[in-house]
Amino acid sequence: KWVYTGDTTKITLFGSYDKGRSCGFCLQFQPGSAFVAGAGPLGRYDVRMTEEPYFVTKNIFAGLRIEQELGFATFVSSTLYGDNNLEYYSDIATQSPPYVSVLGVVTRETAKEYAQEFQLLGESGPLKWQVGTYLFRYDYNIFQPFDGAAFSPVPGPFITQSDGRKD
Repeated sequence: KWVYTGDTTKITLFGSYDKGRSCGFCLQFQPGSAFVAGAGPLGRYDVRMTEEPYFVTKNIFAGLRIEQELGFATFVSSTLYGDNNLEYYSDIATQSPPYVSVLGVVTRETAKEYAQEFQLLGESGPLKWQVGTYLFRYDYNIFQPFDGAAFSPVPGPFITQSDGRKD
């Protein structure tokens, strides 16, 4: 965080960066589910996978706030930018050799967000007033290729993709 304070101006700049990796998470069948391709209940936390699960994330945020005294009012501008990336893999495999992937999925999620707010704040005697506008944009994309016996006899991975955008 960095702050500049002048006679009539205050500027604040801040940022955040986060990067992480973990061993991921495991998918389990719901108790009482019908099993496919030889997969069956393995106990509460006993999960078999054909590949090592993982979970990777990277997030970046940056913001700028400017406050300018105008005499009759104070002008405030607030800007925020965010860039989020997430990837994880999980798999369910059969419970006996040869271990076959029943449902494997790599999920890749990306999101970018932008926010901008302008305000004019003032006082007129006992009356305090505020006018302003706010803009928010969020772009989201998820990519999920599924593979495994659950999608046989479909050759190759089964892929779903979604682009979400909100203005």
